[in-house]
Amino acid sequence: MANRARLENLADLVFWWLLFSLFWAFAWNAHIIGPWVDNLMGWAPHAVDSMRKVEWRRMWATGLCLPGIICTGILYLRNRRK
Repeated sequence: MANRARLENLADLVFWWLLFSLFWAFAWNAHIIGPWVDNLMGWAPHAVDSMRKVEWRRMWATGLCLPGIICTGILYLRNRRK
């Protein structure tokens, strides 16, 4: 993983974009994924999230993941220029 952190080639950029994007997608759709996992594992029924809770979760997902996606692109371009 240390080699991937240098962002020296396109494969590294794609790896980090996929990692941030998967986390973003999971956090964005947690109100859908959570009850599905509960049902799949046979756990107790999952309470339905309110729309306000879904909005806050999506805001936090964007706030945590979007800067990472943008920064990896900037770092990749900076390393390619050198």
